[in-house]
Amino acid sequence: MVTNYVANASISGFNIEMILKIPGVRYRPNGFPATVIATNDRIINLYDSGKISSTKNTTETKAIKSLHDFLKEINDMGSKCIMKSKPVIAMISGIVQYDGIIDIDSLKSNPHYTKDIGSFPAIQMSYPNGVAIKAFSTKLVITASAIDSMISAIQEIAKYVIRDES
Repeated sequence: MVTNYVANASISGFNIEMILKIPGVRYRPNGFPATVIATNDRIINLYDSGKISSTKNTTETKAIKSLHDFLKEINDMGSKCIMKSKPVIAMISGIVQYDGIIDIDSLKSNPHYTKDIGSFPAIQMSYPNGVAIKAFSTKLVITASAIDSMISAIQEIAKYVIRDES
């Protein structure tokens, strides 16, 4: 199940002082390198370079629309901001639950294994096509630039699932 779509674009002409007046804005120039505009239905990250991303979206359409909506919102405040690049889906995240338990110890022998996650009984895996996985005993948290690139990794990890035959 896909749980999050992230859209990216570039904008210009924004006024950071005006944006800082939007309710829910967090700006930590010495911490996270973006202005974060969080609402109930979206999170917008605006970088000083003009790169903008929208996360916390349940569909591709909502992700793209949220960038256009944000641009309209700041222009309605008096900004003269323009979209310099067409918004694109940059990343998707999902959760895959298997009918059984993932054999984490055996999965560590997989060539894509990168490290243990200390705070959970889980491991992290990375694939050359940009797929990143956190494997827990009953589910995967998977991130990629496209669903197609997720499928082979999901199928590969399915080989490590132990099903209860009782």
